[in-house]
Amino acid sequence: MPQLSSEHPTPGRRQPETLREPRRDDSTSLRRKVLVLEDEHVVSQLLIRFLNAAGYDALPADDPDSAFVALRRSPIDAVVADVRFPNGRSGLEVLEFMHLDEETRDVPVIVLTGATLSPAEEDIIRRYRAHVFYKPHGFDEIVQFLKTRLGD
Repeated sequence: MPQLSSEHPTPGRRQPETLREPRRDDSTSLRRKVLVLEDEHVVSQLLIRFLNAAGYDALPADDPDSAFVALRRSPIDAVVADVRFPNGRSGLEVLEFMHLDEETRDVPVIVLTGATLSPAEEDIIRRYRAHVFYKPHGFDEIVQFLKTRLGD
């Protein structure tokens, strides 16, 4: 599968803890939860299948509002978020929301986009220490990133 290109955080910036106990939900699942915020149904379903096959519990969110609900409902270990949504919405709203909440501030975020990012979008991504991966390439690099970042 083709590899995704990624933007790595600036050296010297504080990075979230990578070694922590797996989170449990009511079903006592030990699988790490990854929220997939993507409005393109085909891309969302492919990424969810790929992450589930790699040992993660991938949860779908098709807009920023459903992502906010998912983040409040149960602990999330990582987020993969598209940038641009219909009606001028942005996955970066979720990144900003997460930064304001102590419980989600250090959750790793992958920004997955097929678009050229604006300087303002790049600034938000840098400010909140997210990582950029570009569509339409394969998902192998995302899984490797999550395994490294989550200590799996």
